[in-house]
Amino acid sequence: MPHADGTLTVEEYLARKKRATLGKAAEQSVKSCLEKKVAELGAAFDWERNPDTRSAGAKGQVLQVRTGDFYAYYRGGTVSIEVKETEKLVLMKSAFKPGQIGRGVKRAMAGVICPVLIHFKTPGVWMAVPIDYFFNNPMPRGGWDLLNHPSMPKFKSCAQALDWSMSRLLNSPQQ
Repeated sequence: MPHADGTLTVEEYLARKKRATLGKAAEQSVKSCLEKKVAELGAAFDWERNPDTRSAGAKGQVLQVRTGDFYAYYRGGTVSIEVKETEKLVLMKSAFKPGQIGRGVKRAMAGVICPVLIHFKTPGVWMAVPIDYFFNNPMPRGGWDLLNHPSMPKFKSCAQALDWSMSRLLNSPQQ
């Protein structure tokens, strides 16, 4: 509970700061992997980082809502990569902003590959889940238990998860 003057307590401040930084390490891992893809694939591969709406930097600046944290381009195809990180063993619906899943599915229907790369910090596992999964499987009580999903692959590194999620794009014939 805030102080009488409305300022945050130390505990509230630290909790907010922790929430604000959750996911930044995972996003940095994806960025590093994409930089390596440029070195590996050359001029045929490109990528960009979409700015977070809340980290625009300037007060009052309004950014257009973007689908995905990163876009990757290769041979005429596009991947819209959403990055999530959780300290829990499940992924909660609060990990997604309102409308984010629907926008991702709409992009997927338009031919864009839309993986959600999830870093589960506690077991140190990465997963690449198609955005359609979250649209077609409403969150059960307690969150999406993806780690125990029998048909979803788990990866030891961000690079493996990214390669798996982009395999359809990377293995497509030259356009």
